[in-house]
Amino acid sequence: SPQAQRKHAMMKARKHFDMGCFPPFFGTTTTSSPARKISGTGRASGRSRSKVHQRHGTLNSSTRRRTLERKPSKEDLKPRPSWALFARVNEGSETILFREKFADWPEPGRIIKMKGHESSGEVIKPPPMPELVPADVSQMLKSQPKFEGLRLEGENIHRGHGNYKVSRSTFACNRVHSQDLTKYHIKEFDNVVVTKDRHGIFYSGEGYVFRWAYTITVVRELEGLTPGEGLFAKDRKYQKESLEKQLAKQHGVNRENGKTSDSPSKKRQMGEDDSSDEEVNESDDETRRFLESGGRDRCAYFFWQGEHASINEKGAAALMTVELDKERGPQIRVVQGKEYAAFLQLFKGSMIILYGKSDKNDIEQCQRRYRLYYVGGAARKEGHLIELSVQNESLSYYLRSRGCYILQYMASSSLYVWIGCKATDISRSVALHTARNLKRRLTSFKVVKVMEGSEPEEMQTLMGDKSLYLSLLKIPDPVSYTPRLFHLSSSSGWFVASEEIHMSKPDSEDTPDSFPFIQENIYDAVQPTLFLLDAV
Repeated sequence: SPQAQRKHAMMKARKHFDMGCFPPFFGTTTTSSPARKISGTGRASGRSRSKVHQRHGTLNSSTRRRTLERKPSKEDLKPRPSWALFARVNEGSETILFREKFADWPEPGRIIKMKGHESSGEVIKPPPMPELVPADVSQMLKSQPKFEGLRLEGENIHRGHGNYKVSRSTFACNRVHSQDLTKYHIKEFDNVVVTKDRHGIFYSGEGYVFRWAYTITVVRELEGLTPGEGLFAKDRKYQKESLEKQLAKQHGVNRENGKTSDSPSKKRQMGEDDSSDEEVNESDDETRRFLESGGRDRCAYFFWQGEHASINEKGAAALMTVELDKERGPQIRVVQGKEYAAFLQLFKGSMIILYGKSDKNDIEQCQRRYRLYYVGGAARKEGHLIELSVQNESLSYYLRSRGCYILQYMASSSLYVWIGCKATDISRSVALHTARNLKRRLTSFKVVKVMEGSEPEEMQTLMGDKSLYLSLLKIPDPVSYTPRLFHLSSSSGWFVASEEIHMSKPDSEDTPDSFPFIQENIYDAVQPTLFLLDAV
């Protein structure tokens, strides 16, 4: 076809090109284009042939190829009109009229050159091999950074109740007062407002958006305070001392002789009635000691993404947050297993994460005979339950001596609070608190406290082979360490170890956190990768 004939190969650097050799549909233009490296004899021969083509005409189709190797005769040529043009074009200075005859003529301005490729003309040396230097172990041996809390609009709300540390410049701290909480169940193309009685129910295969309305007030002490000392911690100490004095008067205990009685404060230390995470109840005397000034109404949006939610559902939760945020407040992404302490305290220990989706797993109707929950949280108001997907294995496969679990047994309508022998006092208090909140939903169930090693008969049947988990009953020493997880990576060119930080870890370094991570934290990393678990 004529279009196919138009795509001729490009000229070689040592050849002379004669446009008179092209078919007649190129028009009446004859062009002589000598290359830069061609000899003088070749240039003269090219000009001679071009002049013959211009004077006598174009080649016939039958003799076009044969005449490239010899001088064409008059019989081989077809007459050309008198108004035909003759032009000479040198290599590197081709005109547009000349270049348009070629469909594949290269234009340097339109070529996208890739750095380091042959087309760019640059010679880039390959990067040197990275030096194999081990990670700095001294940095890994340092203690974890202290809990900083969540910052919203420049204010540190700590664990959701306020910043308990007094500022050295203003001698004041802040308190957070929750006003309202609205929950939206996010679907791919719609959102549904959830009733308040189901605010604490989550599903791992879904996404939710929470609108939290709150205020922050500034609290100052009228009598003065040492900079850096916890104001509310001093309040609690004052309340405990006042309570102990009242109990001592009631029971007639002589404190001067060193005799003491069992008081609620001692029980709190044992974890039976831990009120460290409760709000401070101020008396008239304490109201005189502190001055609290009000603040403006604030609003924040949390969008929670379940572990088994689809990509569309996770993206819909993020987009719906932008649409719902009419106040243009801060927007915080919360991933299952990495919830902030300030987010957990919104539910006051009634948060339950069920497996799957809401249309297939109702909390009041269990398809199996039982449900098993893991108890998490560093304080009672941050307590939450995570349903474990039990796949026909015995319960012993999931139990750990340093943790607490709740077994929802449908046959006897019982909530067994299983407490490991090495569980901390705070974990025990959180487990009992979350069990009581769960009982408010399941009114027909009863709460039964079970210690490791003294399980009832029906629970022992469900546990099966106890050798599936490493029991610490025979270890007399206390187990009070906090595991640490390091991500080892060399993607930046240096082999570094970055520590994974628990988002809701305890405030004090002396308080152990038995299970700060879940197994999914390892699988979420880009594979292949390396992790180092320090469990000593």
